[in-house]
Amino acid sequence: TDLARMGVVPNPYKPGASWVEMGWGEKIQFVNLPEEATIRIFTLGGDLVATLHHRSSTVGSANWHPGDIVSGIYLYSVESPVGTRVGKFVVIK
Repeated sequence: TDLARMGVVPNPYKPGASWVEMGWGEKIQFVNLPEEATIRIFTLGGDLVATLHHRSSTVGSANWHPGDIVSGIYLYSVESPVGTRVGKFVVIK
């Protein structure tokens, strides 16, 4: 699997927005992940916010339920046997 297809939805993330009412729930989803991946989420200041471990027999997704985080830009790193991808997403409250 190529990490170029990997993404974060919704981006920007807005707690309580219409996708919550449509059944998505209060989560951020990392999609098109390879079979094995470690996702690390950081603040812009470099503080580690969360670490997710994804394992699946197929390409898949990992959910993060961020709870009470502040508005801002967050960075993520996806590390896997097929490579590493770094990106960002926005939280708007």
